[in-house]
Amino acid sequence: MGNIRNSKNDPAVFTSIWIPEFDRKLAEISLAEIAEINAHNASVFWQWREQALGLRAFYRQLQQTRQSITAKN
Repeated sequence: MGNIRNSKNDPAVFTSIWIPEFDRKLAEISLAEIAEINAHNASVFWQWREQALGLRAFYRQLQQTRQSITAKN
Protein backbone atom coordinates (compact mmCIF):
# COMPACT_ATOMS: atom_id res chain seq x y z
CA MET A 1 0.00 0.00 0.00
CA GLY A 2 2.82 2.37 -0.78
CA ASN A 3 0.87 5.02 -2.74
CA ILE A 4 -1.87 6.07 -0.28
CA ARG A 5 -2.24 9.82 0.21
CA ASN A 6 -2.53 11.40 3.62
CA SER A 7 -5.82 13.31 3.34
CA LYS A 8 -5.02 15.53 6.33
CA ASN A 9 -1.93 17.09 4.76
CA ASP A 10 -2.27 16.63 1.01
CA PRO A 11 -3.77 19.71 -0.71
CA ALA A 12 -4.66 17.68 -3.82
CA VAL A 13 -6.97 15.45 -1.79
CA PHE A 14 -8.44 18.43 0.04
CA THR A 15 -9.09 20.30 -3.24
CA SER A 16 -10.77 17.36 -4.91
CA ILE A 17 -13.08 16.91 -1.94
CA TRP A 18 -14.06 20.54 -1.25
CA ILE A 19 -14.00 22.24 -4.67
CA PRO A 20 -16.59 20.76 -7.02
CA GLU A 21 -15.95 20.64 -10.74
CA PHE A 22 -18.53 23.33 -11.56
CA ASP A 23 -16.47 25.91 -9.65
CA ARG A 24 -13.67 25.53 -12.16
CA LYS A 25 -15.66 26.73 -15.20
CA LEU A 26 -15.67 30.30 -16.46
CA ALA A 27 -18.45 32.53 -15.21
CA GLU A 28 -21.14 33.36 -17.73
CA ILE A 29 -22.02 36.62 -16.00
CA SER A 30 -19.75 39.64 -15.88
CA LEU A 31 -18.69 41.45 -12.74
CA ALA A 32 -20.38 44.58 -14.12
CA GLU A 33 -23.71 42.71 -14.25
CA ILE A 34 -23.22 41.46 -10.70
CA ALA A 35 -22.44 45.00 -9.53
CA GLU A 36 -25.56 46.31 -11.26
CA ILE A 37 -27.73 43.64 -9.66
CA ASN A 38 -26.20 44.30 -6.24
CA ALA A 39 -26.84 48.04 -6.60
CA HIS A 40 -30.46 47.36 -7.58
CA ASN A 41 -30.95 44.96 -4.67
CA ALA A 42 -29.46 47.49 -2.24
CA SER A 43 -31.80 50.17 -3.54
CA VAL A 44 -34.83 47.91 -3.13
CA PHE A 45 -33.65 46.94 0.35
CA TRP A 46 -33.49 50.59 1.46
CA GLN A 47 -36.98 51.24 0.04
CA TRP A 48 -38.41 48.29 1.96
CA ARG A 49 -36.54 49.35 5.10
CA GLU A 50 -37.92 52.89 4.93
CA GLN A 51 -41.42 51.55 4.38
CA ALA A 52 -41.11 49.12 7.28
CA LEU A 53 -39.81 51.84 9.62
CA GLY A 54 -42.64 54.14 8.54
CA LEU A 55 -45.25 51.45 9.16
CA ARG A 56 -43.72 50.66 12.54
CA ALA A 57 -43.94 54.34 13.56
CA PHE A 58 -47.52 54.57 12.24
CA TYR A 59 -48.71 51.51 14.17
CA ARG A 60 -46.90 52.64 17.31
CA GLN A 61 -48.70 56.01 17.07
CA LEU A 62 -52.01 54.25 16.37
CA GLN A 63 -51.54 52.04 19.41
CA GLN A 64 -50.76 55.05 21.61
CA THR A 65 -53.84 56.86 20.29
CA ARG A 66 -56.06 53.86 21.02
CA GLN A 67 -54.61 53.53 24.51
CA SER A 68 -55.23 57.21 25.28
CA ILE A 69 -58.82 56.98 24.01
CA THR A 70 -59.40 53.84 26.11
CA ALA A 71 -57.91 55.54 29.17
CA LYS A 72 -60.24 58.54 28.77
CA ASN A 73 -63.34 56.31 28.64
